[in-house]
Amino acid sequence: MNVEKNRRILIIDDNRAIHDDFRKILVSDTIMTATLDASEAALFGSPTTAVQHAQYEVESAYQGQEGALLVKKALEAGRPYALAFVDVRMPPGWDGVETTQRIWAVDPDIQIVICTAYSDYSWNEMFEKIGNCDGLVILKKPFDMVEVLQLAHTLTEKWSLHQQSRLKMNDMECMIAERTRELQQSNQTLQAEVIEHMRAKAELEWKTAFLEAQVNSSIDGILVVDVQGEKTLQNQRLANLLKIPEHITDDKDDEQQLRWVTDTVKTPEQFTERVAYLNSHPDEISRDEVELKDGTILDRYSAPVVGKDGKYYGRIWTFRDITERKRMELALKESESRYHSLFENMLEGYAYCQTLFEKDQLRDFIYLEVNGAFATLTGLKDVVGKKVSEVIPGIQETNRELFEIYRRVALTGKPEKCETYLETLGIWISIAVYSRDQGHFVAVFDNITKRKKAENALRDSDEKFRQLADNITDVFWIRSPDLSEVHYVSPAFEKIWGRPVANLYASPQQWSDYILPEDRERVQAAFTALTGDVRSLDIEYRIVRPDGMVRWVRVSPSRLSCRNAETTPCPSKPGISKSHNIKSGFSAAATIRPSSPLWVMVTSSVRPEADQRDAWCDGHFPRASSHLEHQSACLKSRSRQRRCPSAVPCVRREQ
Repeated sequence: MNVEKNRRILIIDDNRAIHDDFRKILVSDTIMTATLDASEAALFGSPTTAVQHAQYEVESAYQGQEGALLVKKALEAGRPYALAFVDVRMPPGWDGVETTQRIWAVDPDIQIVICTAYSDYSWNEMFEKIGNCDGLVILKKPFDMVEVLQLAHTLTEKWSLHQQSRLKMNDMECMIAERTRELQQSNQTLQAEVIEHMRAKAELEWKTAFLEAQVNSSIDGILVVDVQGEKTLQNQRLANLLKIPEHITDDKDDEQQLRWVTDTVKTPEQFTERVAYLNSHPDEISRDEVELKDGTILDRYSAPVVGKDGKYYGRIWTFRDITERKRMELALKESESRYHSLFENMLEGYAYCQTLFEKDQLRDFIYLEVNGAFATLTGLKDVVGKKVSEVIPGIQETNRELFEIYRRVALTGKPEKCETYLETLGIWISIAVYSRDQGHFVAVFDNITKRKKAENALRDSDEKFRQLADNITDVFWIRSPDLSEVHYVSPAFEKIWGRPVANLYASPQQWSDYILPEDRERVQAAFTALTGDVRSLDIEYRIVRPDGMVRWVRVSPSRLSCRNAETTPCPSKPGISKSHNIKSGFSAAATIRPSSPLWVMVTSSVRPEADQRDAWCDGHFPRASSHLEHQSACLKSRSRQRRCPSAVPCVRREQ
């Protein structure tokens, strides 16, 4: 490759006259040569032909810094200088030595001639700073024109030859690299072929070992036959599934094994027809079920064995025991049938819904599945696939608490229960909400509107009873069937008996202690009869108040039957505290459901004119140890003497 001649020369000198001299020598040499030739002809008498010298492109720099900058710009522009004449002294800037160092730092290929007329640097000093470089020439001032021309011609040619040599070296290196790359590629290809061959061999060995291990460890029975239909591979699992004896599996006669298998299947004709069909249709893939005579069900799969090139090598058969799976599928179908029957016939409404959130707030939900009871209980039909806002407009505003429950359950998965009133539908529902997967919820609910109405009616009845019980003068009792417990007693008890109701609730047995001893046995016998076959009773007896006053009371018990235990709870006694004060009726009573009827008793005060103290008894029995003893003695004395003016017992006067 030829390199274009580079005649670009840079003059670096602080003296402009030096620049002019160089230009006269390097640029105007043709004119100068013609002048010399003319003078030579005049002196020697023989004319000569003028020699055409090379023309140089000369540029100037007057300081070292300027020269280094021009070298850099020329190199960047792709038009480097071939030669630079550098003066050794160029105050106040860099001297020639430093300038040379700076230029070579930018362009190491440029040839430099240092021009000097002084002994600023010795030869050794100069080369110590610059280095022993073949691109440096020292030119002493004053210099001769011929020297400048020779240096310019020689050094520019040297630069060109150096560039050409470099290009040739680069070409040679490229050729060597290309050839080396080709050899390396050939070597790599050969190595790759060797490696691929070894890999293919190893893979074949591995696949063979893997196939054998897989066949022998498979849960499926495997049979591989060749193009002629003769078995080439068979595992022990196949023999176990089809219960093939060992002497048949070891025999190479395939017909004997086929006959054995045909005898074990439930439909042998169908089995042999399918085998014959697949053998005659090598491209066919088949999958079906085969039932053996012992009830075993096998999943049979058959496919052609084809190589990557499409060549047919035979057929593979696999058999898997699916008896348990079929049994489970049947059980699952029965379970699904039962579930569907339960789902459609359950009394509670069922709704499976997908929630629609907006920034963690439940804005709506879609009905994905509902049962028949849903429509029966709500009156809503064809709701599947619709939003609740379409089915029940305004429910988001009227039932915010219900929406919040749906939101919590759908996000957390924790089930919740509540009772709420759907104002839009005008019904009460009892609802249980749970989540099967996040973003969805299931609502199981029942219409409890009738129960709520019954509860409201019961509360109204309760209030009426409370008002009645609080204001009647008779005592209203409710007692257990065996009369051992007091479930309720009205506030009038305290007025007639003069004792706190709380004491009676705390200890119902004290009731008999309040009866006058003379009447106690008769009353207890009458009440004991109530626990038997006696259905009614009307009895009068006397009680003793804490203040000593004796009162006649009359009781008329009757049975109370709780016929509707679901909607009419039977009352029981309220809770008792130390400051218990009966001010309410059934509203304060707990709900019980006895297996036997309760006793309802109405006790009224009779003979109010007899409720007085007997002064005669008071004078004759001043030392009675108790009210009851006093009363007993008084009655006995009056019976004997008949002196007491009153017909009722008397008591000791309080001190």
